[in-house]
Amino acid sequence: MVAVHSQSGLQGYNMVCVLKEDGKLNLLKGFIDVEGMCPSLAQVGLKAQDFDNVPLLVVKGDYRPIPDLSKPCFDEVNARRMAGLGSANATYIALDDPSFLGKFNGVTHMMMDGTDNLDVMDQILNWANQNVDNPPSKGQCNSPPPPAS
Repeated sequence: MVAVHSQSGLQGYNMVCVLKEDGKLNLLKGFIDVEGMCPSLAQVGLKAQDFDNVPLLVVKGDYRPIPDLSKPCFDEVNARRMAGLGSANATYIALDDPSFLGKFNGVTHMMMDGTDNLDVMDQILNWANQNVDNPPSKGQCNSPPPPAS
């Protein structure tokens, strides 16, 4: 699992590209982008199908004065899901969505520092528990995958 925030979004998507080029994309169990940056998958050397088996979560907070800079990449992946292509979940959570009934009003770009940071993290963990094949175990370490031959 990899989680990125803000400007590290580009490095995270670049890491996905490196894993793909090395034939190790199967090691990535999920990708969480919290208000990261990804203007287009092509700009980071990826295609939407690279996420066919990698669950993708993009989280956007409230009070964002600029457009969500990861939405274009999410939209590319989600378009494949809407076309019935790829098996991994792709979810976009906008914390200012009316479905949350104002629960996350005021959550800023630095949501991990806010007073409701644990509630935000619960949203992320709930998504991971539902969509990642190998979520973290409770109370013990998981064995790493065997080395590639």
